[in-house]
Amino acid sequence: MCIRDRIKLQLPFKGTEIKDHTPYLALYDEIFIGFGENVNANIFDQNRIGALLGYRFNENIKIEGGYLNQTLQFGRQINGQPIFQHNNGLIINANLTIDLTKKL
Repeated sequence: MCIRDRIKLQLPFKGTEIKDHTPYLALYDEIFIGFGENVNANIFDQNRIGALLGYRFNENIKIEGGYLNQTLQFGRQINGQPIFQHNNGLIINANLTIDLTKKL
């Protein structure tokens, strides 16, 4: 089993809040921690750090794109030392909000 925790900061380029048709900067850090009897050799699983440019079209649609840095720890060791993998890449997120409580 794994716990996943993310903290995200969103800063509009203009004004003090993110409204419709607002470009913004998003920064986040997301960590994955394993627990329970089926945890491999390590408790730390991975960490993701991102810096994204975003745009809110309306209250239901946002798109973000930018840089992602990912650090993974493998469940094995070499010479008694943990093995880490560091990945860098581009990420694109489409955030769609669907309110199922509203009638069509």
